[in-house]
Amino acid sequence: MKRISTRTMKAMTIVSFLLGFALLFAVGAAPPRGSSKRVVRAYGQRALGLVGGSVVCLIVTAVGAYALARRTADEYREMTAANMRELLEGARQDHRRKREAADSDATDVS
Repeated sequence: MKRISTRTMKAMTIVSFLLGFALLFAVGAAPPRGSSKRVVRAYGQRALGLVGGSVVCLIVTAVGAYALARRTADEYREMTAANMRELLEGARQDHRRKREAADSDATDVS
């Protein structure tokens, strides 16, 4: 399975967040008191659908944010390990050069 790019994940998370809040505002005002049961029932069904859709969108947003945080932490961990390997290799080379220089100085003195 192909891995979704970080940029795409960010875009999907932002869109689901905005859609979740837009659905809440799309519910609109309740029908006035004294409206027929049919009008109230239609409003209730529409509101339930929109609020349910909003909840789903906000859950998707939370899952997307969690996945992005995990991916970022994994990338940071990999980068830190690579930097540590590079640092250790550089220190090892410096130590080798110093030891070779000290050995050549000791040989020159003899």
